[in-house]
Amino acid sequence: TEWLLEECIPLGSLTILAGQPGVGKTTTCCKILAHVTKGGNIFDLSIQKGSAIFYSSEDSYSQSILHKLAVAGADLSKIDVLNDPDFEPAKDIDAFFHNLEEKYINKPDSDLKVIMADPIHEFVSGDSNKASNVSIILKKISQFVEKHNIAFIGIHHFSKNSNEYSYMDRVIGSMQYAAKARVVLVIDCNDKGENIMGIAKSNYSRKDRSIQFKIEPRVHKYADSDELYNTSEVVFTQYDEYLSIEEAMAGKKNSKWEVKHKQYAEKYEDFVRQNGGKCLAVDIEKALVPNVFETSNMLRRAKEKSKNVQTKKIGNDWFCVLTNQND
Repeated sequence: TEWLLEECIPLGSLTILAGQPGVGKTTTCCKILAHVTKGGNIFDLSIQKGSAIFYSSEDSYSQSILHKLAVAGADLSKIDVLNDPDFEPAKDIDAFFHNLEEKYINKPDSDLKVIMADPIHEFVSGDSNKASNVSIILKKISQFVEKHNIAFIGIHHFSKNSNEYSYMDRVIGSMQYAAKARVVLVIDCNDKGENIMGIAKSNYSRKDRSIQFKIEPRVHKYADSDELYNTSEVVFTQYDEYLSIEEAMAGKKNSKWEVKHKQYAEKYEDFVRQNGGKCLAVDIEKALVPNVFETSNMLRRAKEKSKNVQTKKIGNDWFCVLTNQND
């Protein structure tokens, strides 16, 4: 898998970013776009450098989005913002994709890496709660970005009064939004007022990764103007590789011992995955001890910590089988 943001946002696929109003979805996306246009990492997570397209119907470009991108440090020359009130993506999506190919993608020097839609339901014609309406459009989006190997991030909302549900069930509208996306990122805010972005679904990576951030007020001044503009910026404060958003929201912290054993589990799962998702248990022992794990006890602890590989008896033999972590 190729990544826009390593282990979080894939290239060639649809990603949904969902959350309640006010948790910083758009501001977070502006920060990510800034990193895309300038290059560099978010903590240890690498980012593909390139240009971006940002469609927004919820915020004015000149009064909101422009300032968020500017204070985030974006190279504004590498971001085209589509904010035309006459453009209706739900009616014009085929023409929209055709224009993208003509204006951006088919150029020899094209470096387009991501399209961002805020909100994604603006691309859906008719009832956004109707599965068939949502499925048709998201399939078109998925096929387009897969063809051109670019990321598509659709900003979406949680249902009201849905805190007791799982994050996947909190995504508003048809279940097709979460089903068609290859990755579902969510942003939530805990009792301490800390904002956390995590993975609710991923077809390509582990879900136990989370990033904490703050939303800081900013005042921005452009070089060619004396006016001051009030805006805000996301500041990423902490990355936890082996902590899911559910665990982070509950206040859990991983000890060094827990991180070490989760690393063992990941090595074990990677071996099973690389061998077709099903291996004879005795073959794993021979392959991994002592080449990967110094002792059989270390391998045993890796098996105990693994949430994605089960040991099953098939016929007369025991197998280690990769399960679907997204069920």
